[in-house]
Amino acid sequence: MSGIQKLPRYAKTLTLATLAAVLFMPLDAAAANRHNLPKSRVIANNIILTAQRDGNFRILLSALRDTGLAAVLENTSGPYTLFAPTDAAFSKLPKNVFQKLFDDKKQLKSVLLNHVVKRRIDLSAIKHDSLRALSGEYLMTNVTSSGFATVDGAIVQKADIKCSNGIIHAIDDVLFPRSGLENIAQSNASSTYIR
Repeated sequence: MSGIQKLPRYAKTLTLATLAAVLFMPLDAAAANRHNLPKSRVIANNIILTAQRDGNFRILLSALRDTGLAAVLENTSGPYTLFAPTDAAFSKLPKNVFQKLFDDKKQLKSVLLNHVVKRRIDLSAIKHDSLRALSGEYLMTNVTSSGFATVDGAIVQKADIKCSNGIIHAIDDVLFPRSGLENIAQSNASSTYIR
């Protein structure tokens, strides 16, 4: 023979079985491999998978992945509350602010951490109060006279999206940390996006 050895029959079967397992791997296992995590660490019905299924958070999910925060919300038990700006909320940002934010991963991560609280807060628990976000900033919550729940002025549009490791509330605005907003606003003096 010419140096190529013939594989035993069982080796061919194992190779085909391995290939089939990789090709038909469920989403959770694929995510685990992408982040070099054991399959058991990806939590079923986590915040990231739930937000993906909802379909209104594509920009937020992209930002969470770009900054590495998606792995935290996929692989840890929390519980977390994610005040999730919808795609429409991100599209309200002036183009220059949006671009600067997404070009600066450190600033983007700071803004995203301002949307996550490390405890589960159902809509019924939101009242005139303050919540400490993972950014270290305090978010002011309130219920308006019309009955709308707000977080730092952003209106909760869809509440109590349940996840295995927390809860999501869709909001109509992006929550900038008070300590970082000046940097973005000063980048273009014509920008009027200041909360």
